[in-house]
Amino acid sequence: MACAGGCPAPGCFKAPIASFSKCAIGMAIKGPSSESVSAMANVRGDPNRFVVAFCGSGTGHLTQAMKAVELLQARGLVLAGVATDTDASEKMLDEMVRPLGVPLLIIPAIELVDTEKGFIPLVNPPRFFTSLMRAQDFLQKNASDIQQFFAHANAGNIYNMYHLTLARFFQLNPLPPSILVTHMAAQFGLCALTFDDTRTFIEVGGKAVMDVMASIFTASGQTVPIGPQGGDGSLPPIIHLPTPLQPKTPRLILCYFLVQTNAKKLDELLAKQPLADCEFHCFTAKPLAAPKSQLHSHQKQRALFQELFAKCTGVIVSAGNETVWEAVCRGVPVLTIPTEGHSEQLLNAAVHARNFPTLVRQAPRITPDDIQWLTNFKSSSQTALAESAALREKVTGLQTRGSPLLGGGGAPRRSLNDHISNAAAASAQAIVDAAAAAAETAKGVGRSISFGKNSGKGVEII
Repeated sequence: MACAGGCPAPGCFKAPIASFSKCAIGMAIKGPSSESVSAMANVRGDPNRFVVAFCGSGTGHLTQAMKAVELLQARGLVLAGVATDTDASEKMLDEMVRPLGVPLLIIPAIELVDTEKGFIPLVNPPRFFTSLMRAQDFLQKNASDIQQFFAHANAGNIYNMYHLTLARFFQLNPLPPSILVTHMAAQFGLCALTFDDTRTFIEVGGKAVMDVMASIFTASGQTVPIGPQGGDGSLPPIIHLPTPLQPKTPRLILCYFLVQTNAKKLDELLAKQPLADCEFHCFTAKPLAAPKSQLHSHQKQRALFQELFAKCTGVIVSAGNETVWEAVCRGVPVLTIPTEGHSEQLLNAAVHARNFPTLVRQAPRITPDDIQWLTNFKSSSQTALAESAALREKVTGLQTRGSPLLGGGGAPRRSLNDHISNAAAASAQAIVDAAAAAAETAKGVGRSISFGKNSGKGVEII
């Protein structure tokens, strides 16, 4: 008998693994005691001002946060600060965040993802619990500094893209009624999956951990899934809408992997079976030392990736979210290759293939058949065009009509953000330039409060 939903099947491994995972982490994240006083009790918020926060690992949450800033500012709201964690790279902060000219709060990350090994709570539990306990200790010792950041921001709305440490701070220090928090992430959509949607130990345990993480966010505000599923209480993808694929575009396959293993495998396949009239570009944390094939290997860099994305006819990725959604909006096929041991990517890959059965294919590893599927894909087919058009309509609807979950509905006001929106469609560098221009126009003064490895000094005011 196959297990379903509540996993009643005798001997099924799923329920015990899920229960153990939730229990183990739950013991470390108890809420505030009844005698404790919230550090945020006396902070007040102006409903016309907002703070945006994002998880620093990867780039997806950052790009979502920057797009949310654009949408909110276009509706007349004032950005009062940005919060992230020590997983955020200095390069990305310098390129996209600091030019905004607002206070920046950086606090220690609760480590969830190792780009080489996978989902840390499962592949390295001691490392996860150590980072969790250190972060909680930090929040207790530095509560007054964090409180000062939010008191200075005077923001009535906080939009949080899966910044777990910040959510834990709000759980331990409940907010006053004048400050509303909206937590938004694709991960909240994965919490709706059942045991039927999980197949392996890694997927079951990973989903259980994400359920516990969601309870931390829920303690301080509404949790909003981001994705193409639609419905009340959810948001469409918060992405930059790419230019649709044009007929007779030269073939170019764009790849992004968290680990080099998949890049090396692709290089080996192309060395054995070269493909004429097709460019292959691959981005990893470090480029391959000496590719043996036609593969162009690059170190991860946003500007070049966006430049090539605007020309691509197919994409291979490690099953994140933003690149998949943008590729579907462009109308090009996507091959997802989840990083081994990365439960979130395994679940993502299955969900993407279910949502876009024509444009997205999932595979555990790259094969010659997958490469042929990508390079020979008929993007002009009616089913491919329909899938792309449906997602583009949802993304466009959010950007033109807004949402009560993100600054309210209605058409955006015409302002300097029209310039930012147009520039975003041109290139990532244009985003930086426009943000810097906006900061200069507002005569804003950047103020950064940094903790941990990004500052190296404990507390740093710039």
